[in-house]
Amino acid sequence: MHNGADVSFRRCHVVFDGSFDGFLCIIYAYYYRKIIPQEISKVDYIQTDLFNEICNIETDNDKAAKVAEGIKNKISVRAFERSYLAFSCKDLRFMDLFRYIIFGFQTNEEVDRHMHIDFVRNIEALASNTSREAHRFLGFVRFRDTRAGVLYSSIEPDNYILPQLAEHFSGRMPDERWMIHDTNRGLCVVYDKRRYIICATDRHAYVEESEFEDVYQDLWKTFYRTVAVEARESKKRLNHMLPKKYRKNLTEYTPGKKELGKKEFGGKELGEGAVAELKFEGEEELYRLGARE
Repeated sequence: MHNGADVSFRRCHVVFDGSFDGFLCIIYAYYYRKIIPQEISKVDYIQTDLFNEICNIETDNDKAAKVAEGIKNKISVRAFERSYLAFSCKDLRFMDLFRYIIFGFQTNEEVDRHMHIDFVRNIEALASNTSREAHRFLGFVRFRDTRAGVLYSSIEPDNYILPQLAEHFSGRMPDERWMIHDTNRGLCVVYDKRRYIICATDRHAYVEESEFEDVYQDLWKTFYRTVAVEARESKKRLNHMLPKKYRKNLTEYTPGKKELGKKEFGGKELGEGAVAELKFEGEEELYRLGARE
């Protein structure tokens, strides 16, 4: 990107906190601190680099917002959205996204027309991967009714898709209190009939279902069996549309509470009268989930 004789630029191994805002700060550092990444790593995964200086880029929300606006205005809104989706994909190579954004500032909205370039093609593929999985999970999320009056669902997606699910279900179920637990990442989105937050939680836990949950599950399973047309059953197509790795959290493919007893939910038991508190930013009121030790 720059002539090797230009000593004003620092070439180093960049580390950041792993957040999208943190990554945008790397773009900011490239333009305003003249730091050229030779490699990019999360701070938790950094290893000794014998050939490059280690540069730690701290996350600054104002700088990240400035870069985000720059991408939207000077490249395109689509490029920003695709960058975020690609960043949410577990298979992302950070240097590909870095090159994509820098190249986007150089070519403006033409960036996505350069599919002959490897990193442009890779970012498009990763963004499509995340978007496709998020769309799938709109139909794969199964909520369970708990004694605390909160609808609970556990999922195990390959990619980070909680923001997309939160946007969908907050509009689809605005009058319910619910939570979706990504047990792969130890993250949970919680909705309180007004807004949602995404917060860290345990990967494993127990949930105490309401007295009617077994009835609801039996009704759903009966519906699922009834609408199926046995003569048109195709296991090959089913495996393509509904991979087996997603089925462990689907009501129609799992035994009920009577067979398994208590279900898993983050290391704590969700029960009537018990309390777990989450504070929504900017408000004093605490959202009570009803969890107990």
